[in-house]
Amino acid sequence: MKEKMLRSLCFLTMAWLVICASVSQVRADTGPKPSITLTIENPPAEEYCVSLLEARWNKVDAKSERKQEKVDWENVETYLENFKDVNWTLFFNPVGTRICFSNEEHRYHFGYMVPKYFRVILITKSGEVTISSSHNRMEFNADITYDFQTGKITERIIDKIAKRGLYMAMCLLTTFVIEFGVFMLFGLARKKRNVICFFVVNTITNVLLSCFMLTANLGPGLFIVGIILEVVIALVEAVAYTLLLTDKTGAKYGKKTFFYGIVANVCSALMAGPLMVWYLKLLDL
Repeated sequence: MKEKMLRSLCFLTMAWLVICASVSQVRADTGPKPSITLTIENPPAEEYCVSLLEARWNKVDAKSERKQEKVDWENVETYLENFKDVNWTLFFNPVGTRICFSNEEHRYHFGYMVPKYFRVILITKSGEVTISSSHNRMEFNADITYDFQTGKITERIIDKIAKRGLYMAMCLLTTFVIEFGVFMLFGLARKKRNVICFFVVNTITNVLLSCFMLTANLGPGLFIVGIILEVVIALVEAVAYTLLLTDKTGAKYGKKTFFYGIVANVCSALMAGPLMVWYLKLLDL
């Protein structure tokens, strides 16, 4: 029975990995990247370009290109590349967009290596330079609004709370389905006490993990930290199941439930991991 169960688990895991590999893009630089989506409210009537400034505290320069009264539109990109205002310069991004030119939606996306502490710089076609006050980005993928007339910067956070709640519920439900399937394959007693323990333990660990993954601003390092946390959670759940789950006679299973905790979490990580990434993209988190 045990050998048949293990063969079934190996088959399901390998099949899922093949499916994930067939639909995934292979990239040299993987992991989540921070981003800023910028919307300009009350924009200027003429054409303009917009970008982000970052503070480089180790490079202070009293000279400032901002002191120029007008900027030549034909050379606006060169102006921004060489921009200096004490310790503020054009943000560094070796891959993504650094300078955006006006469009009908007045909405612009900056990704890959966006600064956490930044200012918005906007230059009109007539050469006027406007710089916002500084803003400390709260979200990993921030949705920022800059009011050109008032100079106010706001970051949308409230509407993401509901999306995060939905994301956590989707992750929790996925974990329940996968790990309870493994629960049944192990032949553990489906009595009230065991089922309650299963749902309580999974709810606590899954909610804590989801909260951390949604709020931590670790950049590419988030992937490594996530793996470490998955290992810790697997061990915690394995110990909890060893102490809490019992057979029909009330006796503890011992090593069987510890092994179940490890296998259930491995299956959950391999199968639910790609789905959770898809959930993030679906909900734009």
